[in-house]
Amino acid sequence: MKAHYAAPSTDAVLAASSASLRHADLQAASQQTARFEGQSTMHQDFQAPPPAALNQSQPAAATTEVSPIRFEGESSMKAHYQAPSEEALIAAAGGITQ
Repeated sequence: MKAHYAAPSTDAVLAASSASLRHADLQAASQQTARFEGQSTMHQDFQAPPPAALNQSQPAAATTEVSPIRFEGESSMKAHYQAPSEEALIAAAGGITQ
């Protein structure tokens, strides 16, 4: 089975990273000069319930017993990922074995 996602090239990652940094710099500069003054529609349209309504207890949710369903098949991780060999793990740990 073939992986569904092809990783971007190094050039594409570097270009996106530098564009993201430029965008962050521009956004920080614009936030220093422009401030929001007004009222959001949420604050305008929402009316909080009276305190008495907040103090009332809520009815307990009905619970039903669900029997577990066993997964049958192969996960995409196991289909696409090959675990490293024991030798590779030992080499990565600097030759340390337990």
